[in-house]
Amino acid sequence: MKAWVIEDFGGPDQFRLKDLPEPALGPADLRIAVHATSVNPVDYKIRRGDVPMLAGPFPVVLHPDSAGVVTGCGADVTGFQPGDRVYAFAGGLAGQAGGLAETLVADARVAAKMPDRLGFAEAAALPLVSVTAWYGLVDQARVTPGDQVLIQGGTGGVGHIAVQLAKTLGATVSATCGSDEKCAVARSLGADFAFNYKRATPEAMVAEATGGRGFDVVFNTPGLPAIDASVVCARFGGTILDIERTPSL
Repeated sequence: MKAWVIEDFGGPDQFRLKDLPEPALGPADLRIAVHATSVNPVDYKIRRGDVPMLAGPFPVVLHPDSAGVVTGCGADVTGFQPGDRVYAFAGGLAGQAGGLAETLVADARVAAKMPDRLGFAEAAALPLVSVTAWYGLVDQARVTPGDQVLIQGGTGGVGHIAVQLAKTLGATVSATCGSDEKCAVARSLGADFAFNYKRATPEAMVAEATGGRGFDVVFNTPGLPAIDASVVCARFGGTILDIERTPSL
């Protein structure tokens, strides 16, 4: 199979198109003909050598996020069949080949059937950011209807999913963004309040969105640059989620 690989750390010029053996299909695996992959920060950090422990031995095939069509199923796989359109968070880390190849072999537990309304490029952009948003808002913060939730970076990769997820969970959702145009996008995704953080102070956001009480949950997707504001925005006893300190990268 053809695959884009890196054989050393560095810039995008490190990518080389190579012929590699097609990975073996295990009993719990799907074989997927890859139609699209997406780039996440972890991918370029591995490529640059920032986190060499996540690379595995060279040559490395990057990109955990992929979408494609099932072409084979392991003997123990149920719920999938050849021809299914799927997306997956699989490989691209610690020596397991990812989606920058014609074929991806993935554990069926990390794949799902694509919604009919999504194309391959759209579906490939979803797995990692969706898992991260779900882990933060559902598994950790346990957001419930009526919660006041602030998404810092509401139009970023994780942030724009988090806005929609929090709204679906029944929260009153606020988002911070870096421009008025991005604030409009956040509102179109379901944010009840959208603040341009270059103009609005944390105190002003708390006053307008929560009547001065503070947010029950603050999801800080930019990490360190917004942590001080996140602390100011959270209510006493509230929850602050910092994306750069979660196990989901």
